[in-house]
Amino acid sequence: MVRVEGVTAPDTRLVNGSAGPAKNAAGLRGRGALRPPPKLHQTTATHPAPDGPRCILRREKDMLGRYSMASVRSKPRQFEIGDVIRTHPFDDFWGCAVVLSTVDFDTARVPLCMIGITPFVYRHAFAFAELSSVSWSLLQFERYVRIAPDSYVPARVETCAGIYERRVRPGTVVIGSVDPSLVMDVPIEVRVGNGADGGWPLCGKLGPRFGSEAIVAWREQNDREKWESELAEARRSTELVISRVAERVRTARQARSARKAT
Repeated sequence: MVRVEGVTAPDTRLVNGSAGPAKNAAGLRGRGALRPPPKLHQTTATHPAPDGPRCILRREKDMLGRYSMASVRSKPRQFEIGDVIRTHPFDDFWGCAVVLSTVDFDTARVPLCMIGITPFVYRHAFAFAELSSVSWSLLQFERYVRIAPDSYVPARVETCAGIYERRVRPGTVVIGSVDPSLVMDVPIEVRVGNGADGGWPLCGKLGPRFGSEAIVAWREQNDREKWESELAEARRSTELVISRVAERVRTARQARSARKAT
C-alpha cells in the first residue's frame, strides 16, 4: 500500500509491471478486466492540487460542518396558549386574535392550535397596553354565500375561531399574552366544524388576510356607505370571473362533442 498526504491508496505497482507477475498483469490489462486506478497527485500542505486527496478531505469536512450546523439549528417558534396576535389584513386597519388552546389530532402532520378573532379594530399598530381595559370576547360574524348570479344571502352566524398551524410564520406579530378563559370557555375536546355547529374550521397557516372578518364587521357599522360600494364592486368582479370560466368550460365541452361527432 502507498500513503499520500494521509490517504491510503491501492498499490499500483502490479499493473505498472514493476513488481509481481508481469504476465498476469499484462493479460488482465489486455482483457480490460483490470485498469490502473487514477493517479493520485503528490501535494504539499501549502498548495494542494485541485483534485488531490487533501482537497477531497476538505470538501468532506465542509459538508459535515454544514450537516452538523443543520442538526443543531433551533426549531421554529410555535404559538403558546394565550398569545395575543396583532393582525393587519388591510391597509390602515389592525385587529387582534388570541391563541385559545393547542389541538391534538392523531392524523395531524404538524402541530395545531385554536385561534380566535376578537372584534377589536384599530386604525394604528396598537400596543398590548391598549388592551388593558377591554372586555375580551370573540367576534360573531354573519357569513354570506352566493346562491345564484348576483344573489348573496346570509348563511349562518359563526364564532370566529379556527384550527391553525401552530408554527409562527414570518411577519406574524405577537404582542403579549392573556388568559384565554377571559376570551371564551375553551372546549376540552376540539372537533372540526364550521364555527356555528360546535366545531371549528381547519384553516391551515395564518395568511396575510387573517383577521379580516373583524375589519369587515367594523366597516359595516362605521364605514357603511364606502364599504357597500367596495363590496358591490368586488361582487361584480367575482361575477365576471365566474362567467368567463363558465364560458371557457362551455366552449371546451362543445369542442369535445364536435370531435366525437366526427
